[in-house]
Amino acid sequence: MRLSKVMAQRGLCSRREADACIEKGWVLVDRQRNNTLGTKIDPRQAIALDKRASTGSSFLDIPFQ
Repeated sequence: MRLSKVMAQRGLCSRREADACIEKGWVLVDRQRNNTLGTKIDPRQAIALDKRASTGSSFLDIPFQ
Protein backbone atom coordinates (compact mmCIF):
# COMPACT_ATOMS: atom_id res chain seq x y z
CA MET A 1 0.00 0.00 0.00
CA ARG A 2 1.28 3.52 -0.75
CA LEU A 3 2.87 5.36 2.16
CA SER A 4 0.70 8.47 1.72
CA LYS A 5 -2.48 6.36 1.79
CA VAL A 6 -1.42 4.63 5.02
CA MET A 7 -0.61 8.01 6.59
CA ALA A 8 -4.06 9.33 5.63
CA GLN A 9 -5.80 6.20 6.95
CA ARG A 10 -4.01 6.58 10.28
CA GLY A 11 -5.16 10.18 10.52
CA LEU A 12 -1.67 11.66 10.42
CA CYS A 13 -2.60 14.02 7.58
CA SER A 14 -4.35 14.13 4.21
CA ARG A 15 -2.83 12.35 1.21
CA ARG A 16 -1.78 15.67 -0.29
CA GLU A 17 -0.14 16.74 2.98
CA ALA A 18 1.52 13.32 3.22
CA ASP A 19 3.03 13.71 -0.25
CA ALA A 20 4.41 17.14 0.71
CA CYS A 21 5.93 15.76 3.93
CA ILE A 22 7.44 12.81 2.06
CA GLU A 23 9.02 15.11 -0.56
CA LYS A 24 10.56 17.23 2.22
CA GLY A 25 12.03 14.14 3.90
CA TRP A 26 9.94 14.55 7.05
CA VAL A 27 8.61 10.97 7.11
CA LEU A 28 10.31 8.05 8.82
CA VAL A 29 9.29 4.46 8.10
CA ASP A 30 10.71 2.00 10.62
CA ARG A 31 13.14 4.77 11.71
CA GLN A 32 14.45 5.23 8.14
CA ARG A 33 13.93 8.59 6.40
CA ASN A 34 11.82 8.28 3.25
CA ASN A 35 11.58 11.00 0.60
CA THR A 36 10.37 8.97 -2.39
CA LEU A 37 6.79 9.51 -3.53
CA GLY A 38 4.82 6.36 -4.32
CA THR A 39 6.79 4.19 -1.90
CA LYS A 40 4.96 0.95 -1.11
CA ILE A 41 4.98 -0.16 2.52
CA ASP A 42 3.40 -2.81 4.68
CA PRO A 43 0.52 -1.12 6.56
CA ARG A 44 1.88 -2.60 9.81
CA GLN A 45 5.18 -0.69 9.55
CA ALA A 46 5.89 2.14 11.99
CA ILE A 47 5.51 5.66 10.58
CA ALA A 48 6.77 8.79 12.32
CA LEU A 49 6.73 12.45 11.31
CA ASP A 50 9.56 14.90 11.89
CA LYS A 51 8.77 17.77 14.28
CA ARG A 52 8.96 20.16 11.31
CA ALA A 53 5.86 18.49 9.86
CA SER A 54 3.61 20.22 12.38
CA THR A 55 0.34 21.12 10.72
CA GLY A 56 0.06 24.33 12.74
CA SER A 57 -3.17 25.58 14.20
CA SER A 58 -6.57 24.19 13.46
CA PHE A 59 -9.71 26.25 13.69
CA LEU A 60 -13.28 25.32 14.48
CA ASP A 61 -15.75 27.20 12.30
CA ILE A 62 -18.91 27.90 14.32
CA PRO A 63 -21.36 30.46 12.93
CA PHE A 64 -22.67 33.08 15.34
CA GLN A 65 -26.42 33.46 15.75
